[in-house]
Amino acid sequence: PEFLEITAVRDSLTIRGERPAPDSEEQRTWHRQERRSGSFSRTIQLPYAIDAEAVQATCHDGVLKVTLARPEHDKPRRIEITTN
Repeated sequence: PEFLEITAVRDSLTIRGERPAPDSEEQRTWHRQERRSGSFSRTIQLPYAIDAEAVQATCHDGVLKVTLARPEHDKPRRIEITTN
C-alpha cells in the first residue's frame, strides 16, 4: 500500500503505483512473473459519477479492494405514480 496512489474524479478511478526492484537476495528464477519492477498507472472509466469523498480502499494479502459510492442525488429513484 505504501507504493500505491488512488485518485477518483467524477466518473474515473486511477490507480498508480510502483513495484520496487527485488533485493539481490530475493532474486530468484521465476517460471512466470506477471509484472516486473517499475511504475504503472491504470485509469478505469466508470459508467456513472462517484462520490470521491466516500471512496474506500483496503489491501489484504496483496489484494487491493476499492469500494465506490454513488452520490445520493445521482442514484436512480423510483417515482410513484398517483391516480385521481
